[in-house]
Amino acid sequence: MTIKSTLGSKIREERKRLNIPLRKFARQLNITAPYIVDIEKDRRQPSRDLLARIADALGLPFASLELLHSKTDPEVVEWIEQQPSLRSLLRRIKDSPRSHELLQNLSRVVEQRQAVLLSPVVIYESELQVIGLEAASWGTETGGDLFGLWETLPIVYLATRAGPNAIRNHAHFKLDVGYLRQLSIELDSRWGLRYLGDWHSHHRLGLTSPSSGDEDRIKRLGVRNGFLAMVESIVTFEDEHGSASPIIRVHPYVYTDLQSGQPVKVPFIVLKGISPLREALIAHETLKEQNLDSWTRFPMERLCIPPEPLPRTNPGEGNLFDFIGERVLGLARAALETASGEVVEHHRTPFGHILVARDRKNNYVGIALDAAWPYPVLEVDWIDRGRGTSEPLEIPLAQRSALNPRQLVELFTRARNLRSQIEEKDGNSGPTGTADS
Repeated sequence: MTIKSTLGSKIREERKRLNIPLRKFARQLNITAPYIVDIEKDRRQPSRDLLARIADALGLPFASLELLHSKTDPEVVEWIEQQPSLRSLLRRIKDSPRSHELLQNLSRVVEQRQAVLLSPVVIYESELQVIGLEAASWGTETGGDLFGLWETLPIVYLATRAGPNAIRNHAHFKLDVGYLRQLSIELDSRWGLRYLGDWHSHHRLGLTSPSSGDEDRIKRLGVRNGFLAMVESIVTFEDEHGSASPIIRVHPYVYTDLQSGQPVKVPFIVLKGISPLREALIAHETLKEQNLDSWTRFPMERLCIPPEPLPRTNPGEGNLFDFIGERVLGLARAALETASGEVVEHHRTPFGHILVARDRKNNYVGIALDAAWPYPVLEVDWIDRGRGTSEPLEIPLAQRSALNPRQLVELFTRARNLRSQIEEKDGNSGPTGTADS
């Protein structure tokens, strides 16, 4: 006998699989732990909004949970009955041998388009400050690109300056397409981020919205790349000629229909502080032409974001950091594999992570990392699996984290050298030594 999966059991199963504690999960969803228990035991049915947040937190398609929802809105049933073409479409999907795949694709398209219509753009303060700094640095139109994720909401992790071959004048700006292509390949292959769209300034056009030329360009680019929607931000200046430090206004838009629709003005959700991707890129010392640490030179007080943005929030823990965090941990592991010449183990623990790199037969270096961003190093251990022993090495760890893979390689090398010195001095059995900083 097959037991049918319920909504509550599915949520509990996925939460357990991801090793998310109940109270942490409740905090992510901004509800109480008892409420989650009731949902997981099918004593309560979540609202559509809460169900969408649960799906996002678990990394599941909304449709996969919605199908298990036991409450069907009577108005939806009535509406379906009144739509002959919809009934016919649903019947054809049901009778197709690929019905599940077709339904998933349809759900994905509907969800993404609905999210674009109803949802704001999420962006970090650091990326708004980059836009403000770059726009204010030119007396002509200028711009750059936006990279991030677009699942339930578009999330901007990186706003860039234009490439070296961009064309600027007082009424026109053209991106450096070759540089944009290089950026897109780098950010996609290394960090898993997609091109969301662009930003550019209108110095003298007097437009707070995309021009007809802007619309044509964004639509062509989106259609060519198979995107369902795109983001564009227009930058204007307040008291441009009367002040040496004008207020910079950033006007966000999304394109919901790349074939023929008009851009829709939406609010920003502004996340406090620096984007985790920018922080990681700085630590990796990459994209140096972007002057990635220059964002601090432009104060948020000089930025105005109409329409009124939603309140600024602290991104805290959770999916916004987790996505970039998994990439950071993967790159740190790869760097250690290059240094050791062996496969590096990655163990997840209640306190965080342990990366174990092999030094020689049965001997390993274990680097323990905290669970919180940016995964600071907690301890470096020498592990002898032949004897079944592990002992911490006294190595300075201040400011060391997985964010900078070179630092982990240095810790691995120092641990290996230190242990060799100890073994030579004490005949492989002496006490733990101390490394000078």
